[in-house]
Amino acid sequence: MKYHMDETTPYGRSMCQVMHYIARSHGGLGIEQNLALGCIDHHQMMDNGKHGPEMRELMKEYLQEIYRRNWNEESLVYKKGQ
Repeated sequence: MKYHMDETTPYGRSMCQVMHYIARSHGGLGIEQNLALGCIDHHQMMDNGKHGPEMRELMKEYLQEIYRRNWNEESLVYKKGQ
């Protein structure tokens, strides 16, 4: 997503994790349309840091670009009975 910050470490940039656009703790599904690969540092910053809202907006734009018509925020959340 071309997001760069100086606060990252060489180790944190070298290891990747799957990041959820809508967190699992908020009912986010583990489906492609809700996921992106990112380094450990950026994942941590998105979930717990001051850059979270900005990074989440970039991730949303990225996912919308990839999935175009098949991307809908409501379809990324678990709904009991569906």
